Amino acid sequence: MSGMGKRLVRALLEEKTWEPCIAAGVDRTKLLDDAQVAWDWVREFHRTHGGEWPTVAMLEENTGVFLPEELDPLEYVADLVRKRHLGNELNEVGKSVGKLLDDRDPDEALRMIAAEAVRLREHSTVSAVTSLRRTGPAVADEYALVKASGGLLGIPTRWRRLDREILGWVDGTLNVVTAMQNTGKTWFACLIAEDALERGKRVLFVTLEMALDRIRRRMISIRHRIPWRRLLFCELDDAEEEMLRAELDEEVAGEGDILLADKQMVRTVADVSALVADYLPDLVVVDGGYRFQPTKDDKNSSLWANTVEVVNDLQLAAEMTRVPWVVTTQQGDANESGKPKKKKAGGKSMFAWGVRYGKEWVINPDTVIGLYQDQDLRMGNLMEVHLLKQRDGAGTGDRGFFHITWDFKAMQFMETTPETAGTAEDVGEGEEGMVWED
Repeated sequence: MSGMGKRLVRALLEEKTWEPCIAAGVDRTKLLDDAQVAWDWVREFHRTHGGEWPTVAMLEENTGVFLPEELDPLEYVADLVRKRHLGNELNEVGKSVGKLLDDRDPDEALRMIAAEAVRLREHSTVSAVTSLRRTGPAVADEYALVKASGGLLGIPTRWRRLDREILGWVDGTLNVVTAMQNTGKTWFACLIAEDALERGKRVLFVTLEMALDRIRRRMISIRHRIPWRRLLFCELDDAEEEMLRAELDEEVAGEGDILLADKQMVRTVADVSALVADYLPDLVVVDGGYRFQPTKDDKNSSLWANTVEVVNDLQLAAEMTRVPWVVTTQQGDANESGKPKKKKAGGKSMFAWGVRYGKEWVINPDTVIGLYQDQDLRMGNLMEVHLLKQRDGAGTGDRGFFHITWDFKAMQFMETTPETAGTAEDVGEGEEGMVWED
């Protein structure tokens, strides 16, 4: 790559700007031999001389590296260097995959291909530093967009109170839904996917807990308002069965879709990112995110270290794929035993810091939503929804919670008390209270 690298340095001295190199992710590590020497010298000259650029003659005299006379556009040759480097890395991946195939381990070879493809895609380009003066007007454009859409920036839900706080599922955000065992995380995830489908969106739904057939039945029950037990235990009469069949056949040609994948196909966040690249969904929903395995399989790593890696991977994946990710995980006590917290006087048993398997599930995401039910709420067919964290919140600490119906006979899951929510005082203060960020 020395010859191509010297062409890059020649173009750099002609155009006198680093921006095309930064945008292409090109630095000294992408160059070899004389080109790397020339790059380093130009870099040091530019730094020590207050942003001035040397001439070609100055570089050749001081380094003994002679640049080509022909001149290429800097953006073009920077992209050539990027592609050449990426090709070399892909070649090394191919060698490793070939070894696995020789060892007759095609499953591991396929996982390596998926993981490495995501890694190389993430690092093949690097964004340049952004100018606030030049990009500032985009804030006004975004404001106008949100205002025109009734206060939404992302994909809406069926719950107005939630949309008012999070502006819908916004592209590039990581959103975590947490609840105790058997509270309804999977149903909530299905409702989120169904709402997006209703708006003609394409959803990638990954289940790391339940089998695909069970998820598929839940989706059908929600969409066609069929009481869950009647569908589960085949209690529809002949007319209802015929109507359901006709509706399902008619939907085949409809807009939007929910693409289902399970733990047999997906083990790591990189596996999901690879599916996003292939199928281009508008929304990713993952049920049971705590079951992800770390992309780097280190048997000596602790549960906490693995959780840190998984949540970091999720946050990066949401940003890189530029679609919203909604991931469910479990709620437990401060010792992560899975037991519910005891109620405090006048308070609720819903705390952001109670998320199990590691505090990263609270610290890293853009939004954390908590679902809560006790016996009284179950008897009343209600679910309590807490906004435990909103990264772009105003820091007022008064969002509290609201209720939605949770009725599997009528298949009703709508907001019931949008303006009579609790306050931060109901939840408590300090480390175990709600988490807000300015």
